Amino acid sequence: MRLRWQACQAGFEKLTLKKNLLKGFIPATNNEPYFQSDTFGNILSYVQTHPRSASMKERKEQLILSVEEVKSVQAAKRILSELGSEEKVGV
Repeated sequence: MRLRWQACQAGFEKLTLKKNLLKGFIPATNNEPYFQSDTFGNILSYVQTHPRSASMKERKEQLILSVEEVKSVQAAKRILSELGSEEKVGV
C-alpha cells in the first residue's frame, strides 16, 4: 500500500513490478503542469543518472518509466524515494 502511495506522489497512474522490472505509467495527455513540475524533473534526472538501468518511452499516450534489476519491494521504495516521493513517517 505504501508503494502505491509513493507511486501516486511521483505522478504514476499505475506501477508494476514483475520479473525484476519496475514500470511506472504517466498519462501523457492533458498533463502539462505535471511535466513542468519538480517531480517530473526528478524522474528525468533519475533516467539521466542511471542510463544502464532506467529508460523512458512513450506508448499509446502514456510515458512509461522502466527500471531494470529491481529485485524487491524495498528496492522499488528506494527508487521512488529517489524520484522525490518521500515516504512520510507515521502516514
